[in-house]
Amino acid sequence: RAEVVTGIGLLADASDAPVYGYEIHMGRTTRTNDAAAPLRVTIRSSQVVLDEDGAINAEGTVLGTYLHGFFHNEALRNGILTYLARRKGLSLGPKSLGDDATDEYNKLAHLVRSHLDMEMIGRLVGVTTREPAHG
Repeated sequence: RAEVVTGIGLLADASDAPVYGYEIHMGRTTRTNDAAAPLRVTIRSSQVVLDEDGAINAEGTVLGTYLHGFFHNEALRNGILTYLARRKGLSLGPKSLGDDATDEYNKLAHLVRSHLDMEMIGRLVGVTTREPAHG
């Protein structure tokens, strides 16, 4: 678990946003003088920590982090999209940016199921397939 601590550029509309994800990395980030740590990791492996994570340049236009699943965080994602839209002179419109990504995965799963013989694939890998209840 982490939180946004640098509210500039890409993160200007996401300051104090909670961030959840997982880390896979080795080594350490070395930031130049014009870069800041955009995130503070607060919990890692169920332990309380206060570690800086990632780097963001002084303009806030280049961002890197060790947290995987970064864009799965709704408040963070909405903040970044809001910033990018405003930078282009656009607004995001009335559709909620919080629409569940699960809907998109379900559409993809339906598309795949409709074009593959799932029973045959099940037999090939040795499992029994069944259609999901929601069809």
